[in-house]
Parts: sequence; C-alpha cells; structure tokens
Amino acid sequence: MKVFNKYYYHAHINEAKFRHIIRLFVEDLPASKIAQLSDVSRISVNKLMYKLRSRIVLLTAMDSPVDFDMTITDDYIQPFSDNHDGIADKNFVCGLLWRNDKVHVEIIPERYRLMLQEVIRGKRDIRTVQSARSWYPYDMLIDVEENKRARLHHSDESLLAHEEKIHHIAAFWSFVTRRLAMFNGINVDKYYLHLKECEFRFNNRHENLSTLLLKEFTRNPL
Repeated sequence: MKVFNKYYYHAHINEAKFRHIIRLFVEDLPASKIAQLSDVSRISVNKLMYKLRSRIVLLTAMDSPVDFDMTITDDYIQPFSDNHDGIADKNFVCGLLWRNDKVHVEIIPERYRLMLQEVIRGKRDIRTVQSARSWYPYDMLIDVEENKRARLHHSDESLLAHEEKIHHIAAFWSFVTRRLAMFNGINVDKYYLHLKECEFRFNNRHENLSTLLLKEFTRNPL
C-alpha cells in the first residue's frame, strides 16, 4: 500500500522512516546495514540509494562552474576489480578542478583518455593538446590505473594560488580513496555515482547533510 511521503513520491515508506534512512545514509553505512537498522527490505533500500545518488549527481552538476556533459554513457561504465584501495583497477583518467572553495571531478570521456594518459605518464608534451577541451579547465588530471597525477598550471594564476588548489584537490582524492575502500568494491554501473557522491560529501563536509538533503527532497521529491 502506498503512503503519502512529501520527500519520495510513490513510496511504500512513511516520512519518519524516510528521514531515518537519510540519517543512516549520511552516516555512510552500507545498504545492507541501512536495511537492517531501518527494517526496510534490501531491495527497497537499494532502489532508494540509487535514486539518492542520481539526484546528488544532478546537484553537483548544478553547482559546477563548468558546463559538463552529464549524460552517463559507456564512457563512464568501465570494468574494474575489488582491489585494496577501493579505486577501480581501470584504465581511465579523472579531471579535477577547484573553484569557489569546492572541488569538482569528472571522468574524462574515453575518446580523450589515451592522449591524456600519455601526457600524465610523461610520454607527450601537454602543449600538443592545449586546444583540446578534454583537459581545460582542470587543475589536475589523475591516471587512475597507475595512480599518477599531472598538474595543469594555468598561465593566468599565481604559483601560490595554484599550490593552494592542488592542496585541496589532493585532500579530496585522499578522501575518495579512503571512502571507496570501505565498500570493498563497487558495481561497475555505480562507480560514477559513488565518485560524485564523494564530491558532494567533501564539498558539504561542514554542513548538516541530512538537513541539506531533506530540504532538496521537500522542494523536489524523488
């Protein structure tokens, strides 16, 4: 039987239960634990977690200073294994930038990957790809497969400002690796969602995430 829930349309859980699940989600508990503590089926919790993370992807896109293509295609669906650090054992490149006291991360589309990996691995001069929209306006590129990084120092900023950006970006990437390690592997089709969730959590780490999310779902129900 459907119940009224201003946060979650067509839901089978009431508002109090929904708020409880949000609090558990904010605590970063796995879906199995959330299902156990909330007395909601694992299937229902998994469905809700997917909806929550999909909404977070949209929220990060609205907050981004760059007009990224937010269509999740096969460029983002890459195979990886459950290795020790939680990061995909995968051949891909992440682009990161720091603007207005927030970090933003995207997976570089596959068509640019090989070119940028050559740059990161020191096999190609970045000046040969300066016209490529694939790397501009990032402050750092990360080759996840080899855990190598390339700084992108834009000519219109001071060295001090650049170093400050890199410091914040490095702190974020450390947060990503630690957080994803907790899951002991993530399904292929969920990796991008978890990456953007890391961005959301890091940028709002001084905020009350439960309040933030509930306000969003009051304005725009799931």
